[in-house]
Amino acid sequence: AVAGGYLDFDNVKHAPLIDHMPLLSVPMSVFSLTSSSLGLLLVFKTNSAYARWDNARRVWGDIINKCRSLVRQSNTFFVEDRYPGHGNFRDYRRRAAAETSAFTRCLRCFLRGKEDEENLREELKELGFTPTEIKGYMGAANKQVYALQKLGETIRHYGMAPMDRANMDRILTELCDDVGACERIFKTPIPLVYSRHTARFGGSWLLLLPLAVWGVDGSWNHLGTIPSCAIISFFLLGIEELGSQLEEPFGILPMEAFCDGSIGAALNEMVIAEDEAREKERQLKAAAADSVPAAPTKAETSRGGALPDAKGVVVPVGRAARLWSRVSGGRGAERAA
Repeated sequence: AVAGGYLDFDNVKHAPLIDHMPLLSVPMSVFSLTSSSLGLLLVFKTNSAYARWDNARRVWGDIINKCRSLVRQSNTFFVEDRYPGHGNFRDYRRRAAAETSAFTRCLRCFLRGKEDEENLREELKELGFTPTEIKGYMGAANKQVYALQKLGETIRHYGMAPMDRANMDRILTELCDDVGACERIFKTPIPLVYSRHTARFGGSWLLLLPLAVWGVDGSWNHLGTIPSCAIISFFLLGIEELGSQLEEPFGILPMEAFCDGSIGAALNEMVIAEDEAREKERQLKAAAADSVPAAPTKAETSRGGALPDAKGVVVPVGRAARLWSRVSGGRGAERAA
């Protein structure tokens, strides 16, 4: 309307509002030639950002699995429920589970930034660590590596078999590798010059787009230019924003859910399940000790009757003596142990 005139409702052409003003336009061929370049920039950025997000998610999935395996092995190899000698945990299994959960929360705090430190302090307190232990975690320059070191100390102090300790130490080594993978992703973002060039290219392309669409728009007074350019800009800017969000995967990954649900709750259930299993085992041993039959008397042997064996099955007296010798010998060995 300003430079090219306009049509009224009767489709009557009117003169422009400003005479002799040049009509600005850009050939559509310019956008046809440059659209492929813009597409390559956006696709490369989106693919690179998604690769970083997928790598971060895989690393955290590996951390979740290894933390569960570590606590499962502690339930298996820490056969004695004895006090570790310090802290608020009544046995080594609970200390190992709490230190494993603390490791994941320290790693999350590193990836979230300093604003997550107060949350970490409260979580360590809820896990059962003493103020001195919490001070050690919070004062460490690399909290996640410090947590792995404390786990290694707990495994060493328990005094398990060398082969079992080597298996658990191997998992700690692999967790340290996962920490390095997270640090690599966190500290090496997509080059800033690439992101800036993509933003400038896309912004200039969209800014000049209406000047090309206006020339080929056959709608009344070229009103179709506005919604068409708005829709194109919305989707192209959405692709660019998608890449920018995925570029920092630890800002969008639900690490709180990983630490609380996938790791913390699972480790707690594993320790409780092991407590129940050990209690049942103690009850079965006590019941088995009470159900061992007494030695057959001479009168019972002379009567030629039948005696129950250790499983409650009635057997002839001829086998009773042999059965008793096996049972009494087993009890003697158990008492000696």
